[in-house]
Amino acid sequence: MVMLETNQCRRCKGALINTDTEIVCSKCGFVQEERFEDNTYDYDERVGAPRTNLYHDTSSVISNKVTDASGKRISNQTNIKRMRIWDNRIRSAPNRNTQRAMTEISRLGDVLKVPDNIKQRAAEIYVECEKRRLLRGRTIDVFAVACLYASCRESNIPKTLQSFVTETYARRTDITSYYRLILKSIDIKPAIQTPVLYIGKIASNVNPPISQPVQRFAQKIIDTYDGIAGKDPIGLAAAALYIACVIKGIHITQKKIAVASDVTEVTIRNRFKDLHRSYKENVEKNPTKDDINYIKVLDDKESALEEQD
Repeated sequence: MVMLETNQCRRCKGALINTDTEIVCSKCGFVQEERFEDNTYDYDERVGAPRTNLYHDTSSVISNKVTDASGKRISNQTNIKRMRIWDNRIRSAPNRNTQRAMTEISRLGDVLKVPDNIKQRAAEIYVECEKRRLLRGRTIDVFAVACLYASCRESNIPKTLQSFVTETYARRTDITSYYRLILKSIDIKPAIQTPVLYIGKIASNVNPPISQPVQRFAQKIIDTYDGIAGKDPIGLAAAALYIACVIKGIHITQKKIAVASDVTEVTIRNRFKDLHRSYKENVEKNPTKDDINYIKVLDDKESALEEQD
């Protein structure tokens, strides 16, 4: 920027005002000088994607294609093949195993719609297990699945173990075995999963989906139950939704709820009896007209279920 020799406007000789971006005349508004210089430092020297545990190896890989980036055929295939071989040899076995595990965590997380921060935490758990040498003699893909499951349990994400088994080739016993090893070796405190977390998921899986008022009523029924410890939260959530639908007069079968929640109809009937008993005891303490009518409806339904059994 050119320095001004005078503080007066060269048109009307008025006083100049110095702002952050320009110098203008206070009398006629003539722009005496503009500043286009920007000294801010917005970018660091590093380029490319951020380096994280999940995407720890962001380097390029020489593919098996015989064409370049523009689509032209590469003439000297011998040198390219030699470079590809040495590129594969340079990558050590631990790095290849880690990359394989991160790929499985990313793939499974996308299939199960797990948030990115949960996948990042699963990658951190895997790296920590690798430092402690817990992977010796164990399958890498299954261990990666167990790390993602541990991350979901730690952050209280409502994902069932069966969903992990369904989307992978791993056996349920292997995942649970590796998961217990991770909890024993690393300081991870899994959150207690409550039935309330699964109400929305089950309600959205039903066709047609169950409305929000019915879901809130199912949550109210679960809040009256004191025997949650030791019970499957998914079965309790499914039974609470079924009870809420019965009370609200929504015609829905036990089979629909069972398919949406991936539990058996017997489980729903057993949890139905427990929740019905608890809800009835709570109503007897503070009876209202609506609650008394609800209990009558549930009594009739339980009698029908006993005849069905």
